[in-house]
Amino acid sequence: MREIGYYDGQFGAPGELKVPLEERGFLFGEGVYEFTLAYNGILWGAEDHLDRLERSLRLMEMPLPLPRPELISLMEKAVAMVEGPARGVYLQITRGAAPRAHSYLNISGSKLMMVVRTFDEHREYLGAGYTAITVPDIRWQHCDIKTLNLIPNTMATAQAEKAGAHMAIFVRDNLVIEGASYNIFMVKDNVAYTAPLSDRMLHGVTRLHLVKLLPELGVTLKEEYFTLQQLLEADEVFATSAAVHPAPIVRVDGRAIADGRPGPLAARIDAAYERLIEARCGKRY
Repeated sequence: MREIGYYDGQFGAPGELKVPLEERGFLFGEGVYEFTLAYNGILWGAEDHLDRLERSLRLMEMPLPLPRPELISLMEKAVAMVEGPARGVYLQITRGAAPRAHSYLNISGSKLMMVVRTFDEHREYLGAGYTAITVPDIRWQHCDIKTLNLIPNTMATAQAEKAGAHMAIFVRDNLVIEGASYNIFMVKDNVAYTAPLSDRMLHGVTRLHLVKLLPELGVTLKEEYFTLQQLLEADEVFATSAAVHPAPIVRVDGRAIADGRPGPLAARIDAAYERLIEARCGKRY
């Protein structure tokens, strides 16, 4: 089996499970989500992802639908149903179904849905690199909540695809904030820069891991904003997310970054990150 779905206590094919029409995730986008990976059947970074999930739920004034140990067991059960060396685990928690009304104060519960699929890691891009465009950041002021409301993100991604690029990078007040579904790092003179944590951006789990890992690789890390011009003049640029760690970006807005090829630091980070995964989940390649 290459995929399995779960909603409100029931497993089934993702395309066959039923969600009520008055589900508030459907009506209002009122919910949060997480995505992580499992390698060799073992969840990677699950505790960090669930920390962020619970933070998002607190900010949304929603409860976790079941205790964390039970949630992890349910995730592991779903992972075991799906084939492949790498499996993507998508969790979504909504406020559940209720007659349509803007206030949620009379709703006390929440509902869990999950999809687990065989995951293609697209590691060929480590050699070729990704391309990106920049777009104005028109999102709301709570991008630190991993909410279902992703219209600016999907529009930016579609705009990138129309331009023949892989990624879109949000820029606000001439400052690089993050990508449409990833955090952004740039490297200049062996110093790595990434935007500081704030409500303007998602607090990435892979970003968290790299903040700890980069000093161990002898790289100075500065969590501070940088401008679009600084990004274009960088020695290296790369994106990070649960799915890519790191993804070297070799061209932005049609302009080559350095010599237009993935840089050496991205390769070093990838090797070091793979060692972290292998220590937890075993060897994969």
